[in-house]
Amino acid sequence: MKPLPSLLVTGAGGFVGKHLLAKLDPAKYQTIYYLTHKRENVRLLESTPGNINVIEGDLLDAPTYETCLEQVDTVIHLAALTGKANPKDYFKVNAYGTMLLLDRCKQAGVKNFLFVSSIAVSFKNKYRYFYAQSKEEAENYVKTSGLNYTILRPTMIMGKGSPVFAGLAMLTGLPVIPVFGKGNVRVQPVHVEDVVKALAQVEEDARYHGEVLEIGGPETIPIKDFMKKIAIARGKKNPKAFPLPMGIIVFFLSILERVVYGLLPFTIGQLGSFRNDSIAESNSLFKRLSPFMKGLDEMIANSLEKEEVVEIPKPLMKECQVFCRYLLKQKPDNYVLEKYYQCHQRITFAPVDFHDALLLKIASVHPFFTRMADAYSRFFRSNSLVRKKLAYLFAILEVSPPYFRYFDSADGPGKLGFLIKAGIKGAGLAFHLFLSALFLLPLQLISRLTGKKTGKTEAVEGHNG
Repeated sequence: MKPLPSLLVTGAGGFVGKHLLAKLDPAKYQTIYYLTHKRENVRLLESTPGNINVIEGDLLDAPTYETCLEQVDTVIHLAALTGKANPKDYFKVNAYGTMLLLDRCKQAGVKNFLFVSSIAVSFKNKYRYFYAQSKEEAENYVKTSGLNYTILRPTMIMGKGSPVFAGLAMLTGLPVIPVFGKGNVRVQPVHVEDVVKALAQVEEDARYHGEVLEIGGPETIPIKDFMKKIAIARGKKNPKAFPLPMGIIVFFLSILERVVYGLLPFTIGQLGSFRNDSIAESNSLFKRLSPFMKGLDEMIANSLEKEEVVEIPKPLMKECQVFCRYLLKQKPDNYVLEKYYQCHQRITFAPVDFHDALLLKIASVHPFFTRMADAYSRFFRSNSLVRKKLAYLFAILEVSPPYFRYFDSADGPGKLGFLIKAGIKGAGLAFHLFLSALFLLPLQLISRLTGKKTGKTEAVEGHNG
């Protein structure tokens, strides 16, 4: 029986990457590696199969991903620098980063390479459009790599959470819609789920024959009319568009970009879709998928939907932040916050008495007081709620990059340094223990004598911090 292939997806935490994660069937692969700049960007369900591996790394830092390439048959390369950025960074990430990845792929024996480029590469006018230029350079690296490849060029990608749609929607929210140029250039928006279907189809068919496939939606429309459609969907009854002279804007921007590039609200490159038709050239993949693609109205309606965000109660969020600063002198990222929240959803953290609840409240104020409460609990309340919560947070941090590096570091200060460090820590513990005993021990004794209980629970449903 032929062994299952393995796959690496770069940019797994990006807009397209998140949707691709939901589309790929793990059962069809021996292992799927997801490379993301931040682990928190990739949300895996509790039921996620064990053959899914999330790698926190950087496209420009090959050692973070090159080891896994030895087990990989195919790479789907989504990672890219988009939006407004330093011109040099576009080429550093999009062009050089792709070249570096291709080089490591060849060394590791990777067979297939699926590169997600952009329709902007086909634009006739790419003057100072550094993103498009960097993508074109990256395409050339792919074409000359010697690997089996396919290049996919999506048009304007829509869908819930689309950065492109967010920019257009912001413009349509103004009293009069500003349109750069006459607004007659045609666009062919495509829904992110349809882009993902195209990627999955190429991979499923093993269609790596050196093709460049452009993919757009089922409808084309002048960009001015597309923006009006968005405005109407947002509730405007009779939206008006005001054309702005493109030539004058480009002239002044070309001067200003050389002087105050970072201070400009937008660049010439970001006006690329107002200066060029964004139409995909027809191909067999598009013909196969287009009958089932989302139309413009459905695309706009879906793009206007708000993304689901995990709402973490503010007291619990502050508690996690304070405790994390106490343990590592760093604030937690969203991934750690969500895991801490999920932990509280599964487990009921209930104080056993008034003093236990008070101890937690004090510990949640500031890392200094967390240290006091922890020192006190070590000697006088080993089963306190503070200790339990710190233990759970410690367990989360221990397996969460980049925090686990603080626990796994092999570098030591040497014997003398270790003794000095241990002495300082011991003195600090004694100081905090003295302060905590001075203030907290009497409160605990009073609580026991009066038998004062608390009916509050620290479950998330009624968390009051």
